[in-house]
This record gives sequence, structure tokens and C-alpha cells, in this order.
Amino acid sequence: MGVKSKDYETFQLISKYINENYKLIDRNQLFKTFHYNKNYFYEVLKKHTGMTLVQYIQNVRLEKAEELLRTTDLGVRKISETVGYNNTTYFYKIFVNKYNSTPKNYRIKFKTQRL
Repeated sequence: MGVKSKDYETFQLISKYINENYKLIDRNQLFKTFHYNKNYFYEVLKKHTGMTLVQYIQNVRLEKAEELLRTTDLGVRKISETVGYNNTTYFYKIFVNKYNSTPKNYRIKFKTQRL
């Protein structure tokens, strides 16, 4: 049984914070909250996710949107706003890039697969 590294523990704290505050999060807020050097912060995140901070936050938001599409009847615009995107067109674009489907078609496909 190996001992968890300090940077892994740091990553877990950062990840938990981002997952709990994904809607309104920004870089400066994270740096103030954790009091880490920016380079260390970016290095830890990249090491454990392979993503930049912006990519990681976007990924968390899209996963939350995916969950809402599967578990609620909220409209796409409301889901977009709920996960932190005020620009629905941009939300559609990044959703399609990740899931190769529009949010509406994703929901339809998910519901038909459950039948």
C-alpha cells in the first residue's frame, strides 16, 4: 500500500472544490482559495487529469450537463445556464465537440436506450 503523494492530495482537494463550485468558478478564485503558486497549481492538475484548468472546468460542467440531460426534463437553455454557460450557442458547440451530438439528440438517444 503506497502512501498518497502530497500533490495527489492537493489534486483531490482542488477537484472536490471545482466539482462543488463549477458554475461560478474562476482561476483567481481558485488561487486565492488554495494559496498555491500558479505554476504548481497548473502542474498538479495537468499531471492528474492531462487537462489544463480551463479544460478541466469545462469537462466538469459538461458532465454535470450530461447528468441533467439524463435525469431531468429541463430545457437545454436552462441546463446551459445551470452549469455556468450564459451563451447557449457556445454550450451547444462544446457539447457537440465532446459528445458528437447536440444536447437534445443526446437526451433522445439516452431515453430510447433505456427503453
